[in-house]
Amino acid sequence: MRMLKAFILIWISMFCLFGAADSGSSLRRVSIKKLSDSPNAYQGLIVEVEGTLSMEFEGTFVSSIRCDKVSPVSSEEKLWLVVPKNKLSKANRLNHKNVKITGKFDSKRKGHMGLFFGTLTVDKIEELKSNGNGC
Repeated sequence: MRMLKAFILIWISMFCLFGAADSGSSLRRVSIKKLSDSPNAYQGLIVEVEGTLSMEFEGTFVSSIRCDKVSPVSSEEKLWLVVPKNKLSKANRLNHKNVKITGKFDSKRKGHMGLFFGTLTVDKIEELKSNGNGC
């Protein structure tokens, strides 16, 4: 009986310990603008952002969606991407399209030549359908 109580106590302790550590991994939907305004608040968290994908040499990033396609996008609105090999083909097909991307955010890694406010390691990427306003 004593062994059973000890086992249950250890099991509950482990559940609480790992459950608390895992609570930071829940998905946070956030705009690129909000993420760039408070990068430290999202450090190490799983986030979902929507933006326009760029898959260029030394320019792999997602930026805030610009409906007019004319306004320049500032560096504060560009998030560097680390795209795993198994996602490269899909990402290349979505180049210059509006996408939804889920991944782990790192505010300490600033991308190519430190030009970005943070880095997102891509876990999931999908195309956004037009929302009816031409974007």
